[in-house]
Amino acid sequence: DKLYDQIKISAESGDEFKRRHFFNLVTFNGKKFDLPVIIRAIVRNFNSEGINAHRDMMVAKALKQFTRRYDYTTHVDLIELIGDGEYKSLDKYSSIYLNWPKKEIDFETCSQEELEAHCVDDVEMSAKMFDLFKILIYLINKSMSNRVDKIYFCPVCGNEVKFVRDGGGAIICCGQEMVIKKGGEEE
Repeated sequence: DKLYDQIKISAESGDEFKRRHFFNLVTFNGKKFDLPVIIRAIVRNFNSEGINAHRDMMVAKALKQFTRRYDYTTHVDLIELIGDGEYKSLDKYSSIYLNWPKKEIDFETCSQEELEAHCVDDVEMSAKMFDLFKILIYLINKSMSNRVDKIYFCPVCGNEVKFVRDGGGAIICCGQEMVIKKGGEEE
């Protein structure tokens, strides 16, 4: 079963996981909702004494790297990848791309079992959506990683920057896209 394989893969050691895969985390709207909520909860419940305090702050700091927009190297947020600038639910996208309409649920009155089944459906839908789009994600990561460690300069003011981490998007200075500098010359 693919869901079991996804869970098994995520339980692998970090080095093995990174060797076999080009990402660490897959969510649907996790960058804007799930992870910020988790980080705020860690910080809010922060106990400033002892070893746990240091651990909690390190966990919050580590999780923050997974919230960078358009960076698919550590976290693939499916809504960011397939969204068209407006929010649609996972249910809507699964109906469009997977022909898998999801049963409506009333969160106020549902039983624990109904809620658990709803959450399992979310995980399965996210896994199937990722399978559908993983080649696109790989190509995006590959094209973005080509920019890291390159020197860019502004043709207007001559400002230079070294690209250290790709978060997606154009590099802009003086209202224009910066260009790659190679051997001191414009490419």
